Amino acid sequence: MARLLLISTDNAVAGLARALHSDHGHHTVLVASAAQALELLRPGGFDIVVVDGELPRRQAVALVAALRASSTYKGVPVIGLVGVDVTADGLLTVGAERVVKKPVDGPGFSRSLESVLCQAARAANPDPG
Repeated sequence: MARLLLISTDNAVAGLARALHSDHGHHTVLVASAAQALELLRPGGFDIVVVDGELPRRQAVALVAALRASSTYKGVPVIGLVGVDVTADGLLTVGAERVVKKPVDGPGFSRSLESVLCQAARAANPDPG
């Protein structure tokens, strides 16, 4: 079970969060702004951050940049949800591991989420052999 922080104001994305929580057992916290997300971030608090690239005033890009500058969340994987390529490029440039195009479908997003979580686990626990 992953602890997921989802930052979005999009009702469809909120529905996805509810589905992830109930169908996959992930503990999902949904907030509507980068400021709210930063208030919740603490050591060990979340395993993955999902940020909606459609947040106003480039909050998504600024949030990912802040996470990458943080000693606590520098290594926590980030997935961006995007509707436009410009936002995708911005999120990837500041350090998001992956971007997923909107509209997001549940199974596709779940595969992306699990893939990024597995990559992060492998990076955190490299095979000594």
